Amino acid sequence: MSAQYTPTAAEISSGSVTLTMTTTGNGNCTAVNDQVLISFTAAPVVNAGAAVSLCANNALVSLNGTVTGATGGAWSGGAGFSTVEQRR
Repeated sequence: MSAQYTPTAAEISSGSVTLTMTTTGNGNCTAVNDQVLISFTAAPVVNAGAAVSLCANNALVSLNGTVTGATGGAWSGGAGFSTVEQRR
């Protein structure tokens, strides 16, 4: 059986929710159930760094963004990338 579940803000804030699946249409048999624990982790955070102003005749810039809560990140946009390190 498949289903989709959308947790409430309170469930996400508490860090977890336990969901229970119970049999129905059991005839003379007693219903049985099982549970699944869903844990929530913080969303990843990315910081591209401060804005930079450069001279057109000396426009090389070193980018030093940070990523937390994920195994890596990637720069995109612009056509001038020559060296991009993607940490994983």
